[in-house]
Amino acid sequence: MSRRPDVSSVTMGAVARGLDAIRRETGTLAGMQGAHRMAPGTMDVIPLGPGYALVVAQVTFELAAEGSSSDLHGALTLVVEKSSGKWKLLHEHVSLQFPFSDVQEGTP
Repeated sequence: MSRRPDVSSVTMGAVARGLDAIRRETGTLAGMQGAHRMAPGTMDVIPLGPGYALVVAQVTFELAAEGSSSDLHGALTLVVEKSSGKWKLLHEHVSLQFPFSDVQEGTP
């Protein structure tokens, strides 16, 4: 993760800006350890110019609660920068697709 002040993370509509805010948010999610697991799929890497790239991937979240589990699918995007010979995260965004199988077209 980059230490730049403009580093950012967006998860489920919540925006965290700056490394300290992202660490706090990660600490909150870490408190849910065992409640969910993220498995990224194939990652597409698109160069954005010298030293920068965009990464796009499908992800699957396994959610576990009270002896049962379910999978949710979503997407992950990252903007990374090569700095001091290492790729560092500048921005991440995670979103989920919620199943709508219970909702039928034309039904309120």
